[in-house]
Amino acid sequence: MDFGCRRWPDLHIVLALWNAPPALLEEADHGALGADAVVTSIDEAVMHFEQQLGTRRTEGYLPAPVPEGDFERVRALRASGVLGEHLRPQFDSAAKRAADIFDVPLAMVSMIDEDTQHIIAASGSLAVALRGAADGPSGTVAIPRSLSVCGHVVSSAETLIVEDIARDPRFASNPVVRERGLRFYAGAPLCDAAGAVYGTLCLLDTKPRAFTQREVRLLEAMARELMSSVLGQASGPELAAQATPPVDVKPQSSSATVGQPVPK
Repeated sequence: MDFGCRRWPDLHIVLALWNAPPALLEEADHGALGADAVVTSIDEAVMHFEQQLGTRRTEGYLPAPVPEGDFERVRALRASGVLGEHLRPQFDSAAKRAADIFDVPLAMVSMIDEDTQHIIAASGSLAVALRGAADGPSGTVAIPRSLSVCGHVVSSAETLIVEDIARDPRFASNPVVRERGLRFYAGAPLCDAAGAVYGTLCLLDTKPRAFTQREVRLLEAMARELMSSVLGQASGPELAAQATPPVDVKPQSSSATVGQPVPK
């Protein structure tokens, strides 16, 4: 009788790894680990087993929540003047700078109203295809707020890092990110002096990637700098004297672990 180790044809081995580097989690490495799949959280394990058993829920993603007081936030956004065409070059410059500094194929500046994410500026190798989907006012790209990853940043008012979208049950089946093949997201809130979140400065990639706490702080600093720069100009020259002076608003920082606070 043979009691040697062997792989049963109907056996599916899932290896759970915590704090593993993204490179170790790619499918090509699973065989070397002796596993059919690798997961990094309980939620991801549940998502994987649902897929294997054919019981995956139809929706399979978390729609962006709408926070309390959102009416006042949207009213502040529209009254601020940041949606003015005269600010578009400044937003374009901020998106290009972010794409260059972080070396990502897509960096965006977005504003979110009551039901839509408006991509005001985009830069990087993926930006051309994105602009081709422009259907909003003045050539902006419009995405339903419920499908917006940036909508989660607006809801929480905190920086959000998703090092591998395919492994996050909140976003893995989101049709917008799947259609574009996105695997990485980092978004910092764009806040006014009162702390109302108008939108995000965000980075995206088609490959998973690690994001350090130093990079989180840099992205947040760039978001604060952008808002401090545009708020004084937002109302246009004729109303500049009435504009609220820019204030260095520091939103709660987050770590490279998805949505977790950075230790002080």
